[in-house]
Amino acid sequence: MPAFQGAFKKADDADVIWNFRYVRVEFTATNHNGGRATMEEFWAYNCSGTDIALSSAGATAVAYGNSTSNAASSAGSETPGIAIDNSEGTRWMSSETIGTTNFDAINWVVDLQSPKLLTEIKLNIYQNNTFSFNVYGSTDNSSWVSMGTYSGTGQTYVSFTKAAPSLAIGDSFFGGKIAYLDGNGCGFVAATSDHSSQIRWHNGTNTTTGATGTVLGTGLANTNAIISSQGGATGSYAAGICADYSVTDGGVTYDDWYLPSEDELNQLHINRAEIGGFASNYFWSSTESSIPSARVQHLDGGNKSSLSKAGSLYAQAVRTF
Repeated sequence: MPAFQGAFKKADDADVIWNFRYVRVEFTATNHNGGRATMEEFWAYNCSGTDIALSSAGATAVAYGNSTSNAASSAGSETPGIAIDNSEGTRWMSSETIGTTNFDAINWVVDLQSPKLLTEIKLNIYQNNTFSFNVYGSTDNSSWVSMGTYSGTGQTYVSFTKAAPSLAIGDSFFGGKIAYLDGNGCGFVAATSDHSSQIRWHNGTNTTTGATGTVLGTGLANTNAIISSQGGATGSYAAGICADYSVTDGGVTYDDWYLPSEDELNQLHINRAEIGGFASNYFWSSTESSIPSARVQHLDGGNKSSLSKAGSLYAQAVRTF
């Protein structure tokens, strides 16, 4: 990608955190004789500066006024359509060969599937005459917060940035309490209470689930693997009950929780004083140790072991940000 031609850093919103599920790019232009408006590329970055890969993250890129082809339906007036390939390289184009009068604003909306802590949006936008666009963020696809605005002509590469907020272990944030920080502003939160009823790890049958991740960052994949293997009523076993957990905090719904991996569970033990609220007992991790057993840890004493998946222990939901 060529060097970016412009950068924007908002200076008047120090108290606003870019905690958004949706990002909207609103495009307007004047004197745009004979050209289509095109957003060639869209890139979203989280608090660690890592690109949120839309295709692998399950995100959908929705182009309002556009459908699944480059030359899509009339700009600004049609129902939403999924963009071409649901990836950062998606090319969204207004269908009109635009005349000499103004046309309705085009809105391109990206759904990241769950609220994300964003620090940068990069865009590659083209229209062969003078244009402007606004970038907005939202948690509900209804109420929008300005992330910045830019004016340009022709091919424009622009970056909108904001520093990650200052956070500490135990802070109430993103639907829970911060349980781990990676040093770059990302981490995960623990639900504000553990599930009051003890529950088994499996859903009635021992299977090889493939949930073998132990390190930080593997709990979500483990949880998905367990549910895929075990199936059935998700409220009847540890991974399922964590995945089913949902909480609305400050008007934002967080529903992307999971059962932590062995090392993620250990962070709950390490930071138990700051987080608080844990039962003094053994908790399940999402890490499978064998067909009949899974890794557990006592969140007060810290002892680790492998126990039968048929046993009843506590489960604590976490989610990343």
